[in-house]
Amino acid sequence: ASISKTTDLVGEIAAASQEQAQGIDQVNTAVAQMDKVTQQNAANAEESASASEQLSAQAGSLQEMVQEFTLTTSGRSSGYHQNVRTRPVATAAPAGRTLGASDHTFHQIAAKPAGPQKAQTKVAAEKAIPLNDSEDLSDFNS
Repeated sequence: ASISKTTDLVGEIAAASQEQAQGIDQVNTAVAQMDKVTQQNAANAEESASASEQLSAQAGSLQEMVQEFTLTTSGRSSGYHQNVRTRPVATAAPAGRTLGASDHTFHQIAAKPAGPQKAQTKVAAEKAIPLNDSEDLSDFNS
């Protein structure tokens, strides 16, 4: 009776050990998946930060360009001035990322100097676009 009881206990211990081994395998698989997701998340965060930096630089350059447009007496914009102070735009890609075709195109456009500028006088918006309601619109309606 004692031998059969011992045999039963050893069998139960073996079954419990097998269940624990399966549980450990499942935990190892879960940890490996979490590690993979963490690495992907870090790579995505780095790529997003890089894209954000590039977009910020491009937005700054565009904002500087737009600020240079002024209204003139002829109603045309004076264009982009050559003396614009632009922030340097990084031409090197961040580690682990190569520049795409659109990045190269942007850098080529941003590096081009503006064309020759004509001397133009700045005027107030009210003078360039008169907005008085008392003006007769009869010739407009005919």
